[in-house]
Amino acid sequence: MEETGIWIVGLVLLLAGVVLLVVGRKQSVGKLRRNRLVGLRTPQTLRSDAAWYAAHEATAGLVGAAGVVQILAGAAMLVLRPTGDGAIATIVLGGGAVTVGLVLAAGIRGDRIAAGIEEGEPGAPPET
Repeated sequence: MEETGIWIVGLVLLLAGVVLLVVGRKQSVGKLRRNRLVGLRTPQTLRSDAAWYAAHEATAGLVGAAGVVQILAGAAMLVLRPTGDGAIATIVLGGGAVTVGLVLAAGIRGDRIAAGIEEGEPGAPPET
C-alpha cells in the first residue's frame, strides 16, 4: 500500500475511534437521546426512554473500549507505517474484529438490560 493509503486508513481508524469514544461518553452521562442514527437500536431499547437510557448507560464502557481499540489501530498505522500487506491486514482486521466483538457484546448486553425494564418506568430527564 502506498504511503497516502496508509495515512488515509490510519486517519479513518482514528476518526472511527473518536466517534465511538464520544458516543460512549454520551451514553455514560445519559446524553444520548433516542434517535434514528446512533445507539443500540433494538426493539427492546426503543420501546421506552427508560429502556433506552438503562441499556446505554450499562454498555458505555464497551463502546468506549471499542473506540480505544480503533484509535490504537489508527495510531499503529500512522506510527508503524506498515508496508507489507500482512501487517496492514493484521492491524486493520485485528482492530476491526475486536471492535465488532465489543459492539456486539454491547448490543446483546443492552438488549437484555432493556428487556428487564418495565413499561412505564420513567426515563432519564431530558437535557436542558
